[in-house]
Amino acid sequence: MNLDHFRTYIKDVRGVSDKSMNHYIGALTTINTLLEKYNFPIQNIFSITELSELDQVQAFLDNNKEFQTKNSTGHNMYSVAFKHYCRFLLWYKQ
Repeated sequence: MNLDHFRTYIKDVRGVSDKSMNHYIGALTTINTLLEKYNFPIQNIFSITELSELDQVQAFLDNNKEFQTKNSTGHNMYSVAFKHYCRFLLWYKQ
């Protein structure tokens, strides 16, 4: 799994505009930075291949105040980007 696969999915399968795609990728990169900052075992969303790993990241994000504040300030862009990645992984594994 990697960024290029996600980029193709978000643009070609989901029909998201280039501008939105870039925002989502930026949001996921920000999430990666948070995972690294807090020494979370998974530090790169784009390396996730198992749905159980996404569940672990979701639990971390749900309980991380810095993420919650950033997500609220960003009008839920970060959680939406993460949901897009979750849908992508489900689609990719079919």
